[in-house]
Amino acid sequence: MPPKPNWKLHVESFIEGYHIRHAHPETFFPLGFDNLNVVELCGPHARVTYPFRRIERLRDVPPADRDPSQVMSYLYHVFPNTIVSVLSHHTNVLLLDPVSTGQTRQIMFQLAHGNDDAALEDARRDADFVTTTGVNEDLALVTSIQRSLKTGANDHLTFGKFEAAIAHFHKTLSEALPRHRLTRGSIAEPAHAAHPDALPGQTALLCDQLTPAMRNNDCGKQTVMITRPSASRW
Repeated sequence: MPPKPNWKLHVESFIEGYHIRHAHPETFFPLGFDNLNVVELCGPHARVTYPFRRIERLRDVPPADRDPSQVMSYLYHVFPNTIVSVLSHHTNVLLLDPVSTGQTRQIMFQLAHGNDDAALEDARRDADFVTTTGVNEDLALVTSIQRSLKTGANDHLTFGKFEAAIAHFHKTLSEALPRHRLTRGSIAEPAHAAHPDALPGQTALLCDQLTPAMRNNDCGKQTVMITRPSASRW
């Protein structure tokens, strides 16, 4: 059975850092910082750089001699649904395949940074730590968010300044989806796969609501696809 949360929630959990202190208090947080990262945008894509605490060792190293490869993690969001995580000893390529509005199939490829025995052992140890701790903690978090969205308790969500990559993701997604002009409170008809603006692979997945954050836009000026007044995400 694929994990319950919608694929966009999985994407969000990779491209912001303020949840690390609270979601990973005994795993990732002791190795990193509280809500400290660099967000870089490139077209529809993004890279978020997370430094480890051991980056302090480079403070007295001349800039030309600094090697950041072991003191940072790089998270690349390749729009729309691919995450490339470049970690200390291995790289994960994660494909988030939407199964339904509430299920996501995860397909992961793991690549070692080297092919000798020592590099492979370091990669296995690194991967075991990430997949047996952080991944499960993130899954618990996004599952709880999915449950809360289904309650309908919030009619919109607002992304803050620390969520630049997430806001960029949803803005890009909104622009890529088939457009429906709405007035406030109106409900559009479900999109069909034959829509001229549909992207490859967009079929039945286009027949539910976008993130509630999109509803915070001025629907008279923005084109937002909303087909059901529910808090679930397609």
